[in-house]
Amino acid sequence: MFRYKHPYRTYIVCEYLSGTVCTYTPPIPRQHAVNYTRFSNSTLSSRPSLVSKMAAEFLPKFFSYIDEHQDLYVERLKDAVAIQSVSAWPEKRPEIKKMVESVAKQLETLGGTVELVDIGMQKLPDGTEIPLPPILLGQLGNDPKKKTICIYGHLDVQPAAKSDGWDTEPFVLTEVDGKLYGRGSTDDKGPVLAWLHVIEAYQKLGRDIPVNCKVHVFFMIS
Repeated sequence: MFRYKHPYRTYIVCEYLSGTVCTYTPPIPRQHAVNYTRFSNSTLSSRPSLVSKMAAEFLPKFFSYIDEHQDLYVERLKDAVAIQSVSAWPEKRPEIKKMVESVAKQLETLGGTVELVDIGMQKLPDGTEIPLPPILLGQLGNDPKKKTICIYGHLDVQPAAKSDGWDTEPFVLTEVDGKLYGRGSTDDKGPVLAWLHVIEAYQKLGRDIPVNCKVHVFFMIS
């Protein structure tokens, strides 16, 4: 997850769930995100007003878990980038549905409930109509004693081709000099997957998620 173009998003999520406050503003380089994390870990116990003792003990384990599963996260991102969910290309409309259904399956695996909402048809300039992609509405947790946060994002992408000026194939996640390039890797498939990875890490470590999560995944027709 750290090898995403904007890896700090993961830290924003996990620190929010753990009760800390983030004061930096994205974007920041990968190394800065790592340094910030190390600084946070070294000062958690000295700042009880920001985080509980339990969180101070948990976060180092959490960060270690993410480090250990970095390759898995990158592989999942690779699979997502390979789905050509371009909303401006009518012939790729099934790919958008495929991408939405993929995330829906991941959320269900985490124990969430999912509803794919049909919102009708889209009329193209030539008069033909094609189905609009479904909107994903999901929920994980419904404890009335917990606060509820909304996770939202989109899974469609803008058109991309090497002829546009790309140095690599846009739908093949490619690592160059320690950075990952691919259409949708940071806008917005990577960030959506990062939320799911954070929830998964909490569960794998046996940590109760302190909030209820509502998920809203949509698309933007160009």
